[in-house]
Amino acid sequence: MRNWKTLPGFASSGSEAVLQLKGAEVSFDLNSYKPVLKLSQEAGRIKVEFAKKGVDGLAIYSRLRGTAAWHKIGPDTASPYFDTGALAQPGVPEVREYMARGFIQDEELGLDSDVASITFAG
Repeated sequence: MRNWKTLPGFASSGSEAVLQLKGAEVSFDLNSYKPVLKLSQEAGRIKVEFAKKGVDGLAIYSRLRGTAAWHKIGPDTASPYFDTGALAQPGVPEVREYMARGFIQDEELGLDSDVASITFAG
């Protein structure tokens, strides 16, 4: 029995040994990680949904359509993130664009998400 445990395919312990289950190895590539965002409106705010998929959280960026500069509106470690920012001009609907980057231990990494946009009227 002692020799069996040294064989390469022998299940060590836990669920792998008891249930004869072994999960696939999960590989995480920092260079190709790219977040995916889903936007919706809820109670006068914008809901930004995401899945972390290997990072600690996402840094969320926003801008008004037609402007060049992105503004970091916050980091979040759990989906969803809610943007509660007021309209630039009260009563005038605007198109907001969102982008995100993953982070691990406060260091942003990977690729920027695709730009997601939504029309917001407040």
